[in-house]
Amino acid sequence: MATKATVVLAALLTSGFVAEAPTWADTYQQPALMARADNALFDTLPVLFDHGYMESRTLPAFGGALHSLTLGELQINFTRRLSARAGAGLAAIVDAPADSRTPGTGYAVVGTVDYALLQGHGMRFAAEITAVSVSYGDMSFIDKTFLLAVTAKR
Repeated sequence: MATKATVVLAALLTSGFVAEAPTWADTYQQPALMARADNALFDTLPVLFDHGYMESRTLPAFGGALHSLTLGELQINFTRRLSARAGAGLAAIVDAPADSRTPGTGYAVVGTVDYALLQGHGMRFAAEITAVSVSYGDMSFIDKTFLLAVTAKR
C-alpha cells in the first residue's frame, strides 16, 4: 500500500507535467471553434456596417403607458424602389404604474416594407408598412403602422 509521501510525490509530479504542457495561449493558436467564430464575425461585420443601423422608438400603448424600444435593424434593398428591414431589440415600459405586475423590460421584433412611389430631383415620396411585436413575459402586443413620407432622396 502506498504511503502518504508516495501519494503526495505522485500528485506533485503529475501536476508538474500537466502545468508544463503548452496551452493555446502559449502557442498563439485559438481552438478551431473560436477561430471559426472569429472568421464568421469578421465576414459579418462589413454587412452590418453597410446595411444595419440602430433605431430608437417610443410607442404609446394600452393603459396610457409609453414603451421605449431600442432596435438593431438590417435593411435589404431588393430594387431601387423596394426595400425591407427586419430587426430585434429591447423594450422598456417608461411610465408603468407602481402597482403593475408587468415586468418593466422585454424584447421587441420589427419588420418593415418600404416602397418609393415617386422619386425625383432630391425628393422621395414613399409608403412604408411597419409591424412591431413587443413582449413583456406573458403580456404582448403588436403595433402596426402605415406611413406616407416625403423625404430627401437616399
